[in-house]
Amino acid sequence: MGLSEDILAPLRDAVTDGRLLVLPAFRDIQLYQQVTRVLRDAGGRWDSEARGHRFDCNAEDVLEQILASGEVAARRNMRDQS
Repeated sequence: MGLSEDILAPLRDAVTDGRLLVLPAFRDIQLYQQVTRVLRDAGGRWDSEARGHRFDCNAEDVLEQILASGEVAARRNMRDQS
């Protein structure tokens, strides 16, 4: 089952810088939690100092894969493709 448009929309507005992905501001905490769960499932870890999600590979590659497929690949597969 693919990700809902509610989850994909803020991901389209995310900003990447190398291995870091920064989300736009959220007004809905439940939506924020759903989006961060997707990023965590994709291998992202919250970096409080950078105020974004840090990946073991290029964050833009991870984001592009999620947006193109509408799904989250297994963590291992994301790393293998970078």
